[in-house]
Amino acid sequence: MFCSKCGAQNPDNVQSCSQCGEMLTAATQPAVVVVPAKTSSAAIASLVMGLLGLIVCPLAPILFIPSLICGIVGLVKISNSNGKLKGNGLAIAGLILSGFMLFALPILLAILMPALNKVKHISQRVVCGTNIKGLGTAIMVYSNDYDDMPPTSEKWCDLLIAECDVSLKSFVCPDSDAVEGESCYAMNIHAAGKNLGELPADMVLLFEADTSQLSLGQKPWNLAGGKNMLTTQNHNGEGCNVGFVDGHTEFVTEQDIPNLRWMAEDK
Repeated sequence: MFCSKCGAQNPDNVQSCSQCGEMLTAATQPAVVVVPAKTSSAAIASLVMGLLGLIVCPLAPILFIPSLICGIVGLVKISNSNGKLKGNGLAIAGLILSGFMLFALPILLAILMPALNKVKHISQRVVCGTNIKGLGTAIMVYSNDYDDMPPTSEKWCDLLIAECDVSLKSFVCPDSDAVEGESCYAMNIHAAGKNLGELPADMVLLFEADTSQLSLGQKPWNLAGGKNMLTTQNHNGEGCNVGFVDGHTEFVTEQDIPNLRWMAEDK
């Protein structure tokens, strides 16, 4: 014990100071300073990365694995700190969150992938229809300058690019294997060379073409043909986009393809 009067140190079991005789009490003892425990930074990092993984799904595996590691490191350090570190709850929460998501993420992806693929194919189908719609409009613009006569079937792609400012990308269905400089679409040979104003509005003008019928080395460009050239291979056999003489475009299902009007004489 320390004497509050003279500062001398005395044995713990004495009641008075051996130097000055001052009575010693517990109040004279130096105050013990209690240092508050710090929260483990590893535990905090584990929980933060686990929460970020939920928000940023594409980076989830990158974040969840370090979250697991930080959670384990945090628990070990807290256990060995003799009370100097705290944050067991944060580390455990980070471990549970990241562990559960690493287990559940593959299951969620397996459930979502078919739906995402379906959305992808639908969006590509829409873009394909937009391409045919744009090409049909370009043909209308061209025919207005040439007494309702469409571009010739032998050069219709080249003429639309040269005179109607059509891009190469407009000829490519995104659901196909074609590249820029090739055409996925063909003109109805029965509409070529005819006055569009005299043709039925529901007659086929443009359609998705089967380029596998082309001879070896022939480039799929300036394609023209009839119903035997139409294909549904770009959309999983569900149907194809068709542009009509009156300018509108439809996605025609495989069941309705036989009802398409290819010649003016058809009913």
